[in-house]
Formats: sequence, structure tokens, C-alpha cells
Amino acid sequence: MKRVSIIIITILITPLFALFGVGANVNIDKVSYDSYTSSTTDESTSLTYNVMGDSFSNAGGLSFYMYFDFIPVIDLEANVELVGNSYKFKTNLVNSLGDTEELAIGDYPWGRISTYLTVRKKLTGVKVPFLAKAQIYAGGGINSHSVSPRLDVDFFTNAFNTSDINSALNQDFSSTEVMDTLVDYVGKKSTQHSGIHLQVGSQVKVLFMNLFMNGRYTFAKDVIPGTNGFASMNLGLAMGL
Repeated sequence: MKRVSIIIITILITPLFALFGVGANVNIDKVSYDSYTSSTTDESTSLTYNVMGDSFSNAGGLSFYMYFDFIPVIDLEANVELVGNSYKFKTNLVNSLGDTEELAIGDYPWGRISTYLTVRKKLTGVKVPFLAKAQIYAGGGINSHSVSPRLDVDFFTNAFNTSDINSALNQDFSSTEVMDTLVDYVGKKSTQHSGIHLQVGSQVKVLFMNLFMNGRYTFAKDVIPGTNGFASMNLGLAMGL
């Protein structure tokens, strides 16, 4: 009986001194992506081709992370985030008389794949012996991003491997095959960015389970075109190991 009691106490205490943990977050970006127009004029025909993207607000996704809390004074956190949204676009041409003809419309998947490395320090905390503890922390670190490019005329002609602008912009963008071609090309032309970030958050640990809630501001130019950064929030669960 004494041996069983020791085993039970060990199981209860050990997670509170876990060396690291792994988990997943639900992520929300607080962003504003403005509408835009990209234009190209074919000098041989005097036709102007336009690609126009709508605006959208906010983006959502998932992140997967690992944290290390065995280092004295500070904790480390590493995240990989997959966040996205979609926006409508349309293509048209304007002839020399100024008449406009709509060519096509579609939905374009915008997204980012990001990595974050954060150094955290506890600001305050409470403990329930053998069962739970909670803390509020703050920190910062470095980040890098691979981001979907904006659509323009060259994007379409290169994606469909043609010099015929009209043909490239007049695809059936409701077709899965056509959109797969665009998405495949996005992977080759994603833009790369890096920056720094500040983060505040809380951790509640009950036995081996951990609840995290974070608020973060990322300073990274043009992840969202024309801006120097964006805010995000995430909420997730992790298991201490």
C-alpha cells in the first residue's frame, strides 16, 4: 500500500516539474488587407488588362508549438503557424475607347506559414500544491514568414506558362484544376519576411495539461502589404512531458 501511495504521489507531482511540453493553438490575426488593382497595357493592341483584388479583414488558422520550462529565470517557446483567409478577385480588359469587359472572377487563398521563437519571463503566478499552478508572463523574440503573393498580370501568365495575357486572365477560376495550378504556383512565388515580436500571455497548468492564452504583436514589414506589423491572439492546449 505504501508503494502504491508513492507511485500516485509521483504521478501527481512529476507533471508540475515537466521539462517541456507540446501543444496546438487556435490562432486569429487582427489584420486589414486592402483592395488593390494591378494593370498592364499591351502596346501592340492598346488593351489594358486589370487584376483587382477585394479587401478582407482578419485571418484564422492553427499553430503547433513546443515550450521549454527547465531553464532558470526564463522559458522558451517555438511555434509554427498556418494562418489564412481568401478574397475575391476579378480580371478585365479596357480597350482604346475606354470600354471595359469583365473576363473572369474567382476566390484566391491568401495565407502565411510562420515560425516564432519566443523568450518568456514569468511576471506573477500562483500555485495549488501537487495539483495546479498558473502564471502571467511577457516576452519577445524573432519570427520569419512565407506569405502568398498578390495577384498581378505576370502572376497569371507565369502560372499558366503563356504569353497570351487574355488567355491567362480568362480562365475558369471555378475549376478545381485551374485553382490547383494557381495554388501550386503560389508555393513557388511566396514572399519571405522576418521580424521581431512582443508577447504577453497566461499559462494554467492542471496536472499534465496546460492551457495557454497569448496576445502578440509582430513587427514584420509587408507580411500584410503596406503595413509594418499586425496583432494576433491564440488559445491552446499543451501536454507537459
